[in-house]
Amino acid sequence: MPHPRALLLALLALLLLPAVALGHAERATFYPEHDKGALPAIGASKGRTLIVCKQDSSKRVRQIFRGSGPKTTRLRKGRLRQVRKCKFAHVQRAVDAARSGDRILLLPGVYREEPSRALPVRDPKCESPAHWESSGDNHQEDGRVPTYLHQVDCPNSRNLIAVIGDSITDADKACDQKCNLTIEGLGRQARDVVLEGDRRKQDVLRVDRADGFQLRNVTVEQGAYNNVDLVEVNGFRLSKLVSRWASHYGVLTFTSDNGLYEDIEAYGSGDSGVYPGSGPELHCRGYGIEMRRINSYGNTLGSSGTAGNGTWTHDSRFHDNAAGIANDSFAPGHPGMPQDCSKWTDNRISSNNLNLFEDANEAYCIRTPFEQRRKEVVCPVFQVVVGVGFMLYGVNENLFTGNRIWDQHRSAVRLFGVPAAARGEMDPTKAYDTSHGNRFTGNVFGVRPDGTPDRNGVDVFWDEQGIGNCWEGNTTAKGAAVTSDPPKLPTCRGGGSTNPLGNSLKLAADLPCIQWHPTRNPDPPGCDWFTTPEDPGDGPSTRTAFRAASPLASLAPVSVTQRVAPAAPGTSAQGPLRWKGTPQAARPSALPADRLVTGRLENTSSMALPLDTVRARVLDDAGRTVRGTSSFAAGFSHGLYGAGVAPKEAMPDFQARRLGVRTVLQPGESVPFTVAWRATPGTTAPTRVDFGEAVVGLPATD
Repeated sequence: MPHPRALLLALLALLLLPAVALGHAERATFYPEHDKGALPAIGASKGRTLIVCKQDSSKRVRQIFRGSGPKTTRLRKGRLRQVRKCKFAHVQRAVDAARSGDRILLLPGVYREEPSRALPVRDPKCESPAHWESSGDNHQEDGRVPTYLHQVDCPNSRNLIAVIGDSITDADKACDQKCNLTIEGLGRQARDVVLEGDRRKQDVLRVDRADGFQLRNVTVEQGAYNNVDLVEVNGFRLSKLVSRWASHYGVLTFTSDNGLYEDIEAYGSGDSGVYPGSGPELHCRGYGIEMRRINSYGNTLGSSGTAGNGTWTHDSRFHDNAAGIANDSFAPGHPGMPQDCSKWTDNRISSNNLNLFEDANEAYCIRTPFEQRRKEVVCPVFQVVVGVGFMLYGVNENLFTGNRIWDQHRSAVRLFGVPAAARGEMDPTKAYDTSHGNRFTGNVFGVRPDGTPDRNGVDVFWDEQGIGNCWEGNTTAKGAAVTSDPPKLPTCRGGGSTNPLGNSLKLAADLPCIQWHPTRNPDPPGCDWFTTPEDPGDGPSTRTAFRAASPLASLAPVSVTQRVAPAAPGTSAQGPLRWKGTPQAARPSALPADRLVTGRLENTSSMALPLDTVRARVLDDAGRTVRGTSSFAAGFSHGLYGAGVAPKEAMPDFQARRLGVRTVLQPGESVPFTVAWRATPGTTAPTRVDFGEAVVGLPATD
């Protein structure tokens, strides 16, 4: 029978703060107190030394430290002495035996953690109500996520290796045991010690409320969600690591503080290589997490962070991913939104044009569960704009300076606001609380480090929204100018931008991408994020990413839309729903068969109209269905379901409204509405959208 106090805590967590984000599906979490933590120093663990080895560790030591030099000889002899002192064959066994301040040393070998693998992912011991809480909607397998009590009682149910620091006998959510623990590999390099996931348990290594944790000189791979996952940790150091082939995230921290990522190579993750999510809430008083000398490539995203606050990333490389770096406020359930106050300095961001959304890769990913895939195959679990360096959606008061960004085939920087409703904030006073106060100064666009021009499709693509966004002192190839859309960017000396509202057509062009799902809808009409942009080549660019009223043939592949003048809506509209004003129409330049119409719909009746895009049908005059999508959202929002995860029930109303799927339109009110469709041979253009309760006519777009 679960402890009554545990049941009460689980119920309170469920009622007070549900965690609901696909980005990182987690229980209700809380920030550690920044002033009570500190970055652990190397060598700070002063307790016992516990040594872990495999049967072939001696052989590996002799191979790794072969040679006759004095240093190599000394290291080889020292490691062989440590083999003789080894008392553990599995890392988890050493963690179980460890006390606060101990050092766990891993001799060269591959650690598959067979005892942990043998435990069921759904352990019957942890199926009580106290071990699970609602995710706040119906995503994940059954709408539930594990509580902290689950981690305590069944640490190896979902984690191959678990370091659990907080006792459940108190309510302070602070470390009581296994604090200031160090796990360190004893190879010459990180690849000499491998923690290998079983592709079933979500985390290869989870560290939960274990403050002062250090992980050094190891490779972690093949986590069914994360390779390394730190949650509510106050004080951590992650250094000299290789992370590869995780289903979602390589190295992830969540509601953690006073930490450092350093000298990390991260590749092959379906979401991002590194993820400092729900970062420290210091509100520009400082930076609680530092990332330096990161080399992240071959992922869907090099780095990402919903509510990635208070993080300083510098002297790092993000290259050859689908997109380079994402920071955002468009997924609910992450403490610390809207995102604010991070800094990127002296980074190199280049060639993030890897299109993992191409048909052949998506087909393989759809038909092959993660546990059966070839480990080197990367399957995207999150929709990104392919060909972008910085993908910034709903971010405030961030600083970007001294970065070099080149060979981004779509855009080097993409800065968009996100409506508060996208993260579940329905307060109308917060509707336009992003993106503001972002400063881009002293960056170099379209030039390699050796001075060779290698331009971006466009250097800055901005939705023209926000107060205080500014660009100053940015440079590009000699004789050329930084390219942008809009063509003129506000300067910092001039006070920055002054318009809280964005370009509605730019915002609407993103909305069809909400409908993306890697298995059910991998290619939504109207969404051109997943097209492969053409390499703009070297030399100065004269293109912009968005041109109104231009001939279609003259548009570059990096263009988002071509604005077209719509005709009046047809006579097929019925009932009390009509366009308020003249809608705008556009053609995504990379999708010549697609069309998009956006504007506002008004309820002219005396009764409330419940409208649902799931039931809506895009029809032509003959009543035939045309493949299309529609949305009541005002800006992009994160979907809920990852690969292989399907809803078990109807989408909750809260989530449906957040995603622009559903609305109730009161008499006299209007709501944003965007519809996109794809023309196919033998079909005619649609003339209306039928909601059942009402029909709205569509303007002609050709």
